[in-house]
Amino acid sequence: MKLGDVNGILFVNLILCVALTMAATVWTPAHALGVGVGAAIGALNLWLLAVMLRKLLLAPEERRGLVLRFLAKYGLVGLLIAVAFFLLKVSPVGFAAGITTTVVALIFGGLFGRRES
Repeated sequence: MKLGDVNGILFVNLILCVALTMAATVWTPAHALGVGVGAAIGALNLWLLAVMLRKLLLAPEERRGLVLRFLAKYGLVGLLIAVAFFLLKVSPVGFAAGITTTVVALIFGGLFGRRES
C-alpha cells in the first residue's frame, strides 16, 4: 500500500462525508454531527493503521513497541467515540452512517484504484 493510495481513499471518504452530512441536515443537527464525527474517526483510524503498516513493512527493525502503538491507537479511537456519544450527544444512526463512509471509500479504492502491472 502506497501513501497515494491511502490519500486517495481518504479523499473519497471526505467527499462521502460532506455529501452525507449535507443530506443528514434534513433530519436533525445531531444526525449531521454524527455523520461528520463518525467519518472523521473512521478516517483517523484508517490513517493510523496505514502509518503502522507502513512502518512494519518498510522498517522491520522498528517493530519494537508496535503492539503498544496498536493498543494505544484503539484506546484513542475508543476515547474519541466515548466523547462523541457522551459529550457531543451525536446520533447513533448518524455516527454509524459516518463511520461506514470509510468502508465505502475502501471499496471504491479497491475497485477503482491504481493498478500496477
